[in-house]
Amino acid sequence: MKNRTVILGIDGATFDIINPLIERGELKNLKSLIDTGTKGFLRSTIPSYTPVAISSFLTGMNPGKHGIFDFTITNHNNYETFKNLANSSTIKAPTIWELFGKTDKKIISFLFPLSYPPQPVNGIMVSKVKPEIMKTNPFTYPESLKNELFAHLGNVDYSRMPFSADVRMKYRSSSKDFFSRSLSNLYYKFEKEKEAIRYLMSKHEWDLLMLYFNNTDLTQHWFWKFMDKSHPLYDSGRSEYSEEIFNIYKAIDAFIGELLSKIGNDVNLLIFSDHGFGPLYYKFQLNNWLMDKGLLVIKPGKRKRLTVARRNLKEISRRFGLGELVKVLPGRIKGISFPVPRMTNIPLREIVDWQRTRAYGTLFGININLKGRDPMGIVEKSECDELVNYIKNELKTLSYTDRNCIIENVFQKEELYNGESLDYATDILFIFKNEFPCQVSIDISEDGVFKNTGDEEMLSGTHFSSINGIFVASGKDIERGKVIHGASIIDILPTVLYLMGQPVPSNIDGKVLKDAITSDFLSQNPMEFSEGEHVTRKEFVFTNEEREAIQKELKGLGYLE
Repeated sequence: MKNRTVILGIDGATFDIINPLIERGELKNLKSLIDTGTKGFLRSTIPSYTPVAISSFLTGMNPGKHGIFDFTITNHNNYETFKNLANSSTIKAPTIWELFGKTDKKIISFLFPLSYPPQPVNGIMVSKVKPEIMKTNPFTYPESLKNELFAHLGNVDYSRMPFSADVRMKYRSSSKDFFSRSLSNLYYKFEKEKEAIRYLMSKHEWDLLMLYFNNTDLTQHWFWKFMDKSHPLYDSGRSEYSEEIFNIYKAIDAFIGELLSKIGNDVNLLIFSDHGFGPLYYKFQLNNWLMDKGLLVIKPGKRKRLTVARRNLKEISRRFGLGELVKVLPGRIKGISFPVPRMTNIPLREIVDWQRTRAYGTLFGININLKGRDPMGIVEKSECDELVNYIKNELKTLSYTDRNCIIENVFQKEELYNGESLDYATDILFIFKNEFPCQVSIDISEDGVFKNTGDEEMLSGTHFSSINGIFVASGKDIERGKVIHGASIIDILPTVLYLMGQPVPSNIDGKVLKDAITSDFLSQNPMEFSEGEHVTRKEFVFTNEEREAIQKELKGLGYLE
């Protein structure tokens, strides 16, 4: 069987944006695919964040098996919130790259999350990693592809990364300059991505083409308040940005049209998003709530301290908008570093009185300070179930002003996950109701349990509770005009394996989406299964400098505090 397949991931894409655009006569290529194919909601993971969801896509397994629960690697052995970043080496299950690497199918994989460091594949891979790391570390497989790609792309300006910490430092996130500069950088990045894809497709054979864009996610995080007239930060005086979310969808739709013209009619195309998206109106200050419940105790004393970091003249100039002045200085002058004092939050692990704390918040839920597991745990195992049930019940009745029961669902980790990595998961997870656009903050502050998102907030859109992503498929083996129900992100891998004539591993959690496939294909191709495999990898650890750069960027995107 010589079935070629294209997988296109569109980070954070949602039918809440797509459907109105189609009704306006936009997104003609996506509409054509829907009309001639299959669509449906695609259930994400909980939490509905890219590292967790994409790891489930890559493996067809729930997080309890693949071991990725967050942007960072946590194991309850310490209270560190950022020790190492999730990466390809920390996925504890075989990925789509490894499964197809054992076949004769050629792969092109481009900018998928969790692909760094790049894995050997039967084909080529361009992994997703921070630009600063790209300049010095191999980010392609084979390694020689890096030079080949840059020879074609020419000079790539790494400073032009959208919504970067440096851009935000120079142009405050509420300023017009910040948004206009970031938009310019966003489309610069997108053009370079498209140029690279065109080149790779023209020079390298493929049976499975995997492409990923995160431009939608970035734009929705920052520009939702300009589109949403109900948003607390909506400003009719800044209407020039009101169409920017729609514009990036239209730009990707135009690329889909270009892609369709290149791949021909004998290909199956699957488009998905790792999660949905929505507005951000409120912050739930989880640790403040736990303090109010008497479950978390803070040591007396200050919560901020003066720290000193060394910054070179170039970095300092960005902060104060003096970049043009510094450009004329000699290079050796720009590189001189100076001590820069600043007030910073004292890390949570240092201000919490762990000997009196029974539970503590994370960005995605609540952990029990369990004796024998957590470093200074005080809750006995015999008390754990009672405490978990108490917290769950309190969350289920959580209210805000006149809004009662704002939580849609509360889960104990065992209700969501199973597998060898279950112990590493957050103990209690929850999602908010759609009508209460909120996400968690773990900062401990004087602002109470809830606060409205303010103009100083970096983000106005979130996917904290947006578990409905998109699934659109079209091609010679795909049903026409079909709406499917109950699809999950773990179902894409087995579906692709089946469409390409490969056995489905017996230990994965996902199922083949038979409702999306033609009856002719199903009847002519009996499903085959293989024995599930296990993998052991040496964990790749970022250097301190790389970790700080990544941490800085994730904070800039609102993913860390």
